[in-house]
Amino acid sequence: KIMKWDSDFSCSVSDLVELTHGIDVHDYLKSYSVFAADDIPDEDDIIYGDRWGGFIEQVALSNIYSIPILVLSAHRYDVKKNKIVNGTIYRNKAYRDVYLKLYQATGMEYLSD
Repeated sequence: KIMKWDSDFSCSVSDLVELTHGIDVHDYLKSYSVFAADDIPDEDDIIYGDRWGGFIEQVALSNIYSIPILVLSAHRYDVKKNKIVNGTIYRNKAYRDVYLKLYQATGMEYLSD
């Protein structure tokens, strides 16, 4: 089932796992079966920490729950530098002059009219 071809991305799910995380699908299944905040040592006593999800997990959640997932990024225009820079969101509130820009979208077929 993990090897299923996904026509939206023109590659298999296992290929997306390798592209996103840089590991093969068997290592992925082993490491992602443990909660992301817990450290898991491997056979060589190397601890793999940061296992928070990426694009492939967003696609999976979108398909499991039949919902669109939209990722937004915060930006603002810096007058001193005369360019657009990353905006700041603190305690769920954007700083002044921050605007959101669509960064990534998946599951658009679930978006209602």
